Amino acid sequence: MKQKMKDLGDFPGIAENLPCCFYITQTKEPFGLLYANEEMLRLFDCRDFDELYRHVDGDAFHVIAMDDRARVKQEIVHELAERNDRFDHARGHLFTRTSRIRYADVSGRIVETQAHGKVCYCTLQEIDIPLPGVTVDRDIRDYVISHLDEAIENHWIQVYYQPIIRTLTGELCGMEALARWVDPQIGFLAPASFIPVLEQVRLIHQLDAYVLEEVCHMLHQRLNHDLPITPISFNLSRYDFDMVDVFHLVEKTRAAYQIPRDALHVEITESALAENDDPSTGLSTACGTRAMRSGSTISAAATLR
Repeated sequence: MKQKMKDLGDFPGIAENLPCCFYITQTKEPFGLLYANEEMLRLFDCRDFDELYRHVDGDAFHVIAMDDRARVKQEIVHELAERNDRFDHARGHLFTRTSRIRYADVSGRIVETQAHGKVCYCTLQEIDIPLPGVTVDRDIRDYVISHLDEAIENHWIQVYYQPIIRTLTGELCGMEALARWVDPQIGFLAPASFIPVLEQVRLIHQLDAYVLEEVCHMLHQRLNHDLPITPISFNLSRYDFDMVDVFHLVEKTRAAYQIPRDALHVEITESALAENDDPSTGLSTACGTRAMRSGSTISAAATLR
């Protein structure tokens, strides 16, 4: 591979160092892979771009596992034609260099460049699809409860950033912070395996405080290196309001890292508001009043994670 294919200088208008997986491909056969950022390398267990290029045989559609490849390609081609050179939410399995299986959501848009003509700029988000009615194994439940502090201390719980795209322009307008537990003993834990457990035993506030800290630390580092930032949304459980002073926690953490207030967006569930909308508690009014005082954005979301 030539060095220029690993340099974003040929692709003006595409920001470097975004905290999400993204890659750039040719729009015509053989759909060559032109660029992949470090998050892509991490997801595919590759040490450098050349290794990723060899892993997918240089073909961007080979990022998707073979069983899903034809379907995903058909969906992308159809949506590009129907949606003004954009596509959203083409889902498929991934196989990493070390044979791990992942499930991902791919979206993208066509970008005009001088060096390569039209290219496709794609973002890739690893997702989890919990099966209805699946309960958490008792051994996993006990492990999560007994190892939460250790997982936080050793950063086994990692924060992934899902891009939020403005539909009218196709531009990045924010990120959502998502917690993923990669354990050295039992491997990857899906959110459905540990978040319900932490809510049940009222430890979810420790996870949410940790995610907030990680988000502020990441934003602080980027600001210190004069790198662009975008607003980050992070989730709160309804149980957080029972266990801690949420507004004090958010403001204290934000101030410690000197993060602009408009860089943090807080999301809580509609059910959290509905279940606590008791005039005697004044929770809904308090949410609105304190949000305005702090300058942070609080919104309701259908799902937490």
